Amino acid sequence: MAKQQITNIPKQISTTLNSVNKTISSNQSLKININSNIILEKEDTLNLPSISSLFNYEDMRGASDSFALKKKHHNEKLLNQITNQNIDIKEEIIFLERIRYEYLGSQNFLGIKRNIQSKWIKRLENIKLKKQSDLLDLLLFTLTHFFLDASNGKIWTKKRIS
Repeated sequence: MAKQQITNIPKQISTTLNSVNKTISSNQSLKININSNIILEKEDTLNLPSISSLFNYEDMRGASDSFALKKKHHNEKLLNQITNQNIDIKEEIIFLERIRYEYLGSQNFLGIKRNIQSKWIKRLENIKLKKQSDLLDLLLFTLTHFFLDASNGKIWTKKRIS
């Protein structure tokens, strides 16, 4: 592959993800940048890492779709009010809110549903790889399994983690 083709790949991916996100969210000001070391959300911009052995195109799609669904179905002001009143379970509330808007937004779109599913399966795999799990990991693991089962009438089309 020529050097120019290689350098155009992130731009082509970014263009594609930007178009999809703007359509999903009904927000034309959303922007995807592929130039970060981590996934970072900043208002209407999502920064994603480049494709690597740890972060592939499927990961980009899951992160991108999640961001668009958040912009469409999430109310940050309301979430802040709730978490400020329940500071001791803030992380759990944020986790449940993410499940809520991803579930809500992915039900009518098979491709988005698959991307979100893959993202959650990868999260389960990462929790399982930890040497020591705490109670929060166990809760998140259980809730993730419940979310995956509930989202598709009990069975996903991809291999599940037991």
